[in-house]
Amino acid sequence: MIGIVLNTNNASINDLQITANKLLLISNQVIITSDDQNVQNYFNLHSSSKVVTQQRPFNKNNCLSEIYAASLYFPEQSDFVTLSTEFKQLKPVILTNLTNNSNCYAATIKQNYYSISHFNINNYDLSQYLNLDDFNLKQFITQEIQCLPLIFSTGNMF
Repeated sequence: MIGIVLNTNNASINDLQITANKLLLISNQVIITSDDQNVQNYFNLHSSSKVVTQQRPFNKNNCLSEIYAASLYFPEQSDFVTLSTEFKQLKPVILTNLTNNSNCYAATIKQNYYSISHFNINNYDLSQYLNLDDFNLKQFITQEIQCLPLIFSTGNMF
């Protein structure tokens, strides 16, 4: 299982570290997408975290382009777990529950969290989808790979 830190808000190194540490509880390796040289230098010291940059032709500065960048390092069919730095305060048990279920995303009765998800895909299939020029994470999660919501109590998530 590969963890992907979704960093579309260009989070601080501290926030990236908190998010990566949560993903390391349930994954073998964590991928962080950043063009910031300070972030790259900091995380290159940690063998379990790899910093990558967004790659052409899908460098759109959004979640799907970050997932694509990670899939270049793991091009075969792979299990990915995503966590946005926006939700770094997520309780680790939520990630554990996601990893125990296939193709799902975290949700509460009032809100869906598409950037907190677990799915299986390969680079070729992801590239084919992105060639349609649809970079909407919700569409990708719910329609393309048909993830289902895994419902949690709001109080249990954060």
